[in-house]
Amino acid sequence: MLSRAAKALGIQRLPWQRSICLAAAVSAGLVVAAIAGMLALPGSAAADSSPAGLAPRASVVYAEAQVDPGDEREQWLRDILRKFPGGANPERALARLIDDGLRGAGLPLRFSVGIKPWLGDTVGGFVTVSGDGEPSGALLLATTSRARARAAIAKVARKRGIRRSYRGITYRVVASDIAAAVVERFAVIGDRRGVRQAIDAARGRSLLGSRAYRSAIKTLPQGRLASFYVDARRSLSASVDAARLSRRERRLARRALGRLTRRPVIGAVSVEPRAVVFDATLSRSLSSLVSPLLGGGTPLLATLPSDSWAASAVPAAGRVLRRVIDVIAASSGSDRGQTNRLFKRTTRLDLDRDVLSWIGDLGTFIRGTGSAVGGGVVIESLDAATSASTLKRLVVLLRKRFNVSVATATLPNGGRDYSLTTPFLAHPFHAAQKDGRVVLVYGDNAARLALAGVPKLSDTPRYQEAAAALVGGYAPSNYLSFGPLAAALRTLGLTDRGDVKLMRYVGRLDYLIAGTKAQGTTAQHHAKLVLK
Repeated sequence: MLSRAAKALGIQRLPWQRSICLAAAVSAGLVVAAIAGMLALPGSAAADSSPAGLAPRASVVYAEAQVDPGDEREQWLRDILRKFPGGANPERALARLIDDGLRGAGLPLRFSVGIKPWLGDTVGGFVTVSGDGEPSGALLLATTSRARARAAIAKVARKRGIRRSYRGITYRVVASDIAAAVVERFAVIGDRRGVRQAIDAARGRSLLGSRAYRSAIKTLPQGRLASFYVDARRSLSASVDAARLSRRERRLARRALGRLTRRPVIGAVSVEPRAVVFDATLSRSLSSLVSPLLGGGTPLLATLPSDSWAASAVPAAGRVLRRVIDVIAASSGSDRGQTNRLFKRTTRLDLDRDVLSWIGDLGTFIRGTGSAVGGGVVIESLDAATSASTLKRLVVLLRKRFNVSVATATLPNGGRDYSLTTPFLAHPFHAAQKDGRVVLVYGDNAARLALAGVPKLSDTPRYQEAAAALVGGYAPSNYLSFGPLAAALRTLGLTDRGDVKLMRYVGRLDYLIAGTKAQGTTAQHHAKLVLK
């Protein structure tokens, strides 16, 4: 089923991409099954063990979800789903989604009659990668009745299934490379190798017996509905092995990635009244590397323009960018020296001395809608003289190479603003520095607000409410207000059916706030998506 989907996407020659597709398919399948079961199975019997007991210790990705939490979280989830299109009857919508997936896999099975009667309180799934880069995996469904689960598998396999036995457990090949078995209190459905791996794990060396896994899950919130675990070392090792690199390039890549992957990545999804909560824990080195995507806690975020509806910040961005460049260069068999030489030939600037050395905390923001939209980057300079010189040289380079018009203005306290205009842009692009603050922004108003630093984001009631929702000592790193985002999308005149549906979903959302905090050698990320 899963390998067939990968082939349909035309990725059969890229093992690491197949691993990603398989992990996504397993995760999506168990989340849909968990939500459908949670809404349809109040009071289901509890299973005696975690599905992690059937996941191999060599799992690259593992995820699990509760089907029946048995408390107020089920009602909170129902209330959240009802706010979205089709949410009036979420059980029917999710069952239909599962049925479509089963039908696409060629399995003559329906959720309501083939799975729901025996589905227990927990579902899980895992992905492994073999030495040749070939992924395998399986879904692990807790059962309230092993007999009913076996009967359902036998019914599916009746016409074309092949009966096999492995280590004393009977499994059936119910479709092309899709096998199913009942192992302990779980129905296992996956490719043949995945099912055999689950049987092996049940006999010993499961993920549940791994000290790294048990230690990692202790960092997650107790009331979670779902969790995921990624063995970063195995995952990146498989990617390096699958890439067509020379022996030297592979050695450099492993050296660059080794320090980043000493700890697994662990995460969870929880619900609260009107909110979905996401938590993740990863090593501080890996957290720093991905901070351009996830953001990081810094006071700079709160000083961005007050009318920003999207804002993000990265602490010590110069050091972060240096690490990113090193990892990318090493992964391709290069080094920072080669990257610097290429950058210098292109810009006549030294990447380390003229650019990265002075970049401190960095923030990005978007404000306005329609023709008034603006935004850009705000950087705290660690060396005002160097950043001013670099800014001037960049403007000269842009004027010569791209034939842009430049107007220069002197700002109070010795600052300087370069206003760049081109026929292709409705508003000027500003490159300016004032009081140790460098701004690279689009739009006159955005530049004025970014340079002034007042009124700032933390002055607004909406941001104050969002920041207050980050309990637990997290420093805000990302902020998104969906009301202005919806207004900005409406100005685009979206008429496509898919775009209209997207707008309906966005209209139900209030804000997203995310934050980070250091905890020993790890960094914890926390995000809250709040609905109206």
